[in-house]
Amino acid sequence: MLLGLWLGASRWARALFSPLAEALYAIPKIAILPLVLFIYGTGEEAMVRMVALSVFFLMLLSVYKGVLQIDPWHYEVARAFGAGRWQAFWSVTLPASMPAIVTSLQLGMGFALVVIVGSEFLAGGSGVGSFIWEARQGFRVVEMFAGLVVVGVMGYALALILARAGTLLLPWQPVKAPPPATQLQAAAGKYWRALRPWSFAATYVPVLVGSAVAAHQVERFDFVHFLLALMGALTFHAGTNLTNDYYDYIKGTDQVQKMGIGGSIQRGDFTPRFVLGYGLACFALGALIGLYFVSQAGPFILVLGVASLLAGFLYTA
Repeated sequence: MLLGLWLGASRWARALFSPLAEALYAIPKIAILPLVLFIYGTGEEAMVRMVALSVFFLMLLSVYKGVLQIDPWHYEVARAFGAGRWQAFWSVTLPASMPAIVTSLQLGMGFALVVIVGSEFLAGGSGVGSFIWEARQGFRVVEMFAGLVVVGVMGYALALILARAGTLLLPWQPVKAPPPATQLQAAAGKYWRALRPWSFAATYVPVLVGSAVAAHQVERFDFVHFLLALMGALTFHAGTNLTNDYYDYIKGTDQVQKMGIGGSIQRGDFTPRFVLGYGLACFALGALIGLYFVSQAGPFILVLGVASLLAGFLYTA
């Protein structure tokens, strides 16, 4: 970032070094890997240097181009107020190039994740990339997908952190208001909020844990059965929430000022009768999925399903 600011602010530095930076940036980074491994071996140091070499020129050129896009009139105004060279840098160049710096951080972090996983594919080691590659070599599909999920979660978490850093580094940037919702989006939002989705962790976490145990014990994990089990459990939970809202409203338990209620009836989104029908429809969909599992696994699933349905419905009723 410092070199990018220097190249953008200095004409002679730009003339000397920008052609070299552009040329080195164009070299495919995977082509550098054999040279890095030859010099530093296959340990952690080689991986760190590989990431550094790959990200360095990306961030350098991103910041450098951001400095070049600053409106020259900003410098004219600074000079008119008596700003010297360093004052112009601190008051104009650095703040105006801060969006490019934040963008370079975001691009660099995403590219670094791609490079480190790709390098471990070829160089091995103990990282997530080598874990995915070894699982692929052994046709261990579940482990391979687990590695991909880990990489995706890491990327998303890092993106959230950098987005937060961007808001701190750019406090003067206006926050864009979300576009107004269409009628279809607003209607879908009402149906979704009525289900109380913030409570679904109590259902999908046990399903995920049980599926992980099953995947560990069988040779072939059935993703269709996993998705059906997850959907069936969530529809039973949604039906429980909706019938709970209905009967608490009928009994006078839920009022507008109470915390923790669904609120779809109190807000006037739906009538009480519709909320009850919505809940029964969710129970019916979950029951259909359950009957499929009964056909696959026997009557014990039927006993569990009936008990679950009755517990969900009678929870408040």
